[in-house]
Amino acid sequence: MRKKTGLMMVAFILLGCSMQAQTKLSKVLEQASLGGYAVVKDTYTDESSVDAKSNFSVRMVRFYVNGTLGSDWKYKAQMEFSGEPGTNKGVRLLDAYAEWGKYKAIAVRVGQMKRAFSFENPYSPWAVGHTNYSMVVRNLVAFSDRAGEQPSGGRDLGVLIKGDLFPLTIHRFLHYELGLYNGEGINHADRNSSKDIIGGISIRPLKELQIGVFGWNGEYGTEQNKVTRRRMAFGVKYESQWSARAEYITSKGGVFMHPEMSDRADGWYATVGIPVCKKLKIYPRWDVYRQEKTNDTKTENFGVTFNYTVYKNLMLQAAYYYSNQRVATYSNNVRSTTDVNSNHLAAELYIRF
Repeated sequence: MRKKTGLMMVAFILLGCSMQAQTKLSKVLEQASLGGYAVVKDTYTDESSVDAKSNFSVRMVRFYVNGTLGSDWKYKAQMEFSGEPGTNKGVRLLDAYAEWGKYKAIAVRVGQMKRAFSFENPYSPWAVGHTNYSMVVRNLVAFSDRAGEQPSGGRDLGVLIKGDLFPLTIHRFLHYELGLYNGEGINHADRNSSKDIIGGISIRPLKELQIGVFGWNGEYGTEQNKVTRRRMAFGVKYESQWSARAEYITSKGGVFMHPEMSDRADGWYATVGIPVCKKLKIYPRWDVYRQEKTNDTKTENFGVTFNYTVYKNLMLQAAYYYSNQRVATYSNNVRSTTDVNSNHLAAELYIRF
């Protein structure tokens, strides 16, 4: 009899714990937000080196969940389901972090996240205004990094401290970010004994206007074979009905698989968002990247993108740009350059859900 009574008590305790856990889980799920977006793309180019002049593709399909835990913590996880399957391709984890943010002056984020470098990097593909990020951001902020890191969408694993200081009437004057990262990109453990230190500081004379500077000091590769990354970015952005962004980024550091290449690179871009009507916004852009910080390795794009918001979660995008591409190649340590002019067209359909 005592055994039965004891077993019944244990069963009731376990049942109570289970119900309590389910209640906590249901509260977490109630505070969670699930969503995603897909981008379908059609492109055309007259570039002579490209075999397929026109191409349909699914640029990206992403799903995310974010929410809060109590009053001080929030979290986000994001997966990408598009792309050719293979190493560092196809289905992969993009974001996975938790953030403590009780005070506006200081917040701490831990996990896999965007690097704290450049104004354009944190923008979502929906908000950037163009069919892709600028060349200098793609090459020097680890989208397809010059150093040789796998495509990481400007992200890495680490810990970030950030905050907003000096309250004004309707906004805070100074924003800062300082992060410590592995330096190997997403979904990869560190392969050397050092960590990347990346940070930025910006001022806001107006709520819509930010002027900032960013720094990056790190290494990529194994302890026996690694290259340095010493980078600086200077930028300004304005976001209202009209919008504008301009940045200059410079880099000193080698290329992992090509030690013969120069250890210097830089680039810049300038773009303006012009509201034509409530649903249509036009973005002209001047986009420059210098592969070896020389004019004979300067690729220069002049383009314009039309963003038409059909509904809140449905956007059509049409873009054209003219490209003058100058690239340096090496064969048996002999350097040569090519100069190619080409035209590019793109149409994209953005769907959020």
